[in-house]
Amino acid sequence: MKQKPLAKEIENLSTTIDVSAGETLCREGELAREAMLIVDGSAEVLRDGEQVATVGTGELVGELALDNDDHMRTATVRATSDCVVAVMSAREFATLRRSSKQFAALLDATIDART
Repeated sequence: MKQKPLAKEIENLSTTIDVSAGETLCREGELAREAMLIVDGSAEVLRDGEQVATVGTGELVGELALDNDDHMRTATVRATSDCVVAVMSAREFATLRRSSKQFAALLDATIDART
């Protein structure tokens, strides 16, 4: 059985939104209800108001909170350019994690790099 390309799997289980530069995608300390994939654009990651990383096209954000037991956001993510973002609810995220080996591998690599 041939695997679907990851982008198509994410597209099928998410809602794509446009985010303007300067908009906040998620806030540190808030309860997480979704994770996001930056389809196009860039964003800064802030902890305690200090920039700790930048993320861009093809990178996940908000995944750490959905992977934590308390589902609390560990950082604020703010768009630094106009972005296209694929938003996955916690349920869609869990479904994709279980059903896609490609997504599970991307998620594991992302979490390992950030923890």
